[in-house]
Amino acid sequence: MGGWLKTVTLGLAATFVIGALQNAGAASAPAQTAPAAPGAQAPQGRTIFDYKADLSLTDRQEREIKNVLTELNKRLRLDRARLTLLDSEVEELIIKEADLEQLRRKLREIADLQVNLRIADIEATRKINRTLSPEQLKRWRSIQEAARTRR
Repeated sequence: MGGWLKTVTLGLAATFVIGALQNAGAASAPAQTAPAAPGAQAPQGRTIFDYKADLSLTDRQEREIKNVLTELNKRLRLDRARLTLLDSEVEELIIKEADLEQLRRKLREIADLQVNLRIADIEATRKINRTLSPEQLKRWRSIQEAARTRR
């Protein structure tokens, strides 16, 4: 059970955020890991920072995007620790053959945390999109769409 909780919860968001933050300092270098968040996601593990020139990102925009991703990353770290703890508690309840209502409450707590993580990811995406001009956003969405069709 422990594996599926971690995979479902952290598979996308954490990988995306960490990859973008690692690549944020080297905006002109190709990314080596997955992109930050759905709003910062690009083809083959590249991030929005890899398209700085194509999008004509200003230094101010780049700073704002980095700030959004940094805040999201902080939240992911805290929530990842909380999910690990909750996962252990669920496994312990299963081993002890605890009351199903206790298990239900714990699993709902996990589900609520997963929903909150997803919402935080969506909020970060929207904040990133708001930093872009209408032309930049159109171009960025075009880049993302091209990546989806290639997959």
